Amino acid sequence: MMTNGQIQQFKQFSTFPSLGEFNQAVKKWMHTYGESFTKGEKVALIRLTRYCVKVVGVANVKIGTILKVIHEEFGGHGISRSTFKRMIAKAKGIGMIKVIELKRNSGGQSSNLYVFQPYPTDPSEVSKKISAQASPQTTSKQVKSSNVSSSQSIELPNREQMNHHKAKENIKTNPQEKEITKRKKSADHTYTSDAVPSSFKHLAKSFFDCSETIEELWKMVRISAYQHSFEKDPQIMLQVATESFKQTVRAMKKKTIRKPIAYFYGVITKKFDEYYVSQIAEMTVSEKADHLSPSIQNVHWLYA
Repeated sequence: MMTNGQIQQFKQFSTFPSLGEFNQAVKKWMHTYGESFTKGEKVALIRLTRYCVKVVGVANVKIGTILKVIHEEFGGHGISRSTFKRMIAKAKGIGMIKVIELKRNSGGQSSNLYVFQPYPTDPSEVSKKISAQASPQTTSKQVKSSNVSSSQSIELPNREQMNHHKAKENIKTNPQEKEITKRKKSADHTYTSDAVPSSFKHLAKSFFDCSETIEELWKMVRISAYQHSFEKDPQIMLQVATESFKQTVRAMKKKTIRKPIAYFYGVITKKFDEYYVSQIAEMTVSEKADHLSPSIQNVHWLYA
């Protein structure tokens, strides 16, 4: 076990020639495996990368230090130690990070050394890791299904069970409840919440003249923007939402889309990904952070 010391003594473990290449590697890792991490785990990972500047891709920091900084940064809303450890376990599992245990000069275990790894150049390696992550779930399903004996007979439902829905239909509904339901269904775009930008409401009403649907569409925009840290950029949110909605409408005219809102969410998530990558790609380490949107300044690891 190695002894703890100044971070410069661990230069031999760095696998990146520059901070730019480290940035690109982390971006590729998260593009492929980002969905495997929760929001809290992503916050922990981003904070850890900010300690990888002096020796590119290598961090030697106490877990308690990271938790304290996150707690202060988010106004008392931090993450737990277990969340940080889960993030490390996931990152190790996909090959993104190697953890080296260190000891104090006086004896006893010290803070770990976290060494980030380059993104694999061989696509087959990525496929193997993705398959390895999915295999435990498949195995558990197979075990559950194997516990069911093929000789067991299946009991068919009786007539009363099959007709239970007819009994529910016979239950009388309060006339007042019927009227409220009718009003809710017939509420057009004029009943849309003020939280939805007027320009998006006017665009959406041409195809979905229903306040509930329009609000649900904008809810998808807010969720995706929050996941990509654009929730504080209303101009970007509106621009991406408009482009995504138009693309969804074009798709609806060409083919049958059973779930338009889900399709819209998929489009807008992809566009936020592209928008984020395009902004980061235009930046270099020497450029000032104020060229980026405020939300990206808060999360991007280059501006630690």
